[in-house]
Amino acid sequence: MKPITTLLITRNQVYKEALMRMLQRERLIRPVAPSDFVLPLPPPGSTIGQSNVVVFDLAAKRISFPEYALELERRNLSARILLYGDEAKDEDLLYYLSSGAHGFLLGDELGNLLATAIKHVSTGGLWMSHKIVAQFVSKVVSEFSHVSKLFRAPQQVSPREQEVWTLINQGLSNKEIARNLKITERTVKFHVTQLLTKFQANNRRELMLIHGRSGPVIDPGKVLRPVSSL
Repeated sequence: MKPITTLLITRNQVYKEALMRMLQRERLIRPVAPSDFVLPLPPPGSTIGQSNVVVFDLAAKRISFPEYALELERRNLSARILLYGDEAKDEDLLYYLSSGAHGFLLGDELGNLLATAIKHVSTGGLWMSHKIVAQFVSKVVSEFSHVSKLFRAPQQVSPREQEVWTLINQGLSNKEIARNLKITERTVKFHVTQLLTKFQANNRRELMLIHGRSGPVIDPGKVLRPVSSL
């Protein structure tokens, strides 16, 4: 298998020498670190099933990543770009990926994961730090946790709670539900509170959404209708 030509764009000479030593031990990777006075560009063309890789330091001063990606496009050159940096915000990562990056590593992961990441992106994969992915997923789950309520397994509800829930889903007020079921409004409020607690819903609207996801909770033929007001 032909070694993966890997261009290094680093923030300084110390990083360049350290990464060169690290990657020179890899049989399937051929690291290249051009002079600081030359813009490192991948050679035209690539091996079938394998692409050139550019390891780009986001702290590099000679050129920014967006500028570099545009330069590759202008020259019609192809490469898989693996970014690394000390940190990255979610919105920055999304911007980098949309601008042509194919992966990101945190600086403290270079020693253990750089060679593996290079091999992965060279064959068409997308590489992302496990720590970054975990943080992103945690944020998504936190911000959209209410969505999970819509897919929660049905809870045990009493027959009366089922009736109240169905009428809530029809848009009836507590007073209208009480009139339909011939119970007091206070009793209706009690059942509504029980339903909100059981399904961890914040309001009646969420109860209606959960009801829709859960399907009918009573026989459709027995759905009660509001009586005409006198």
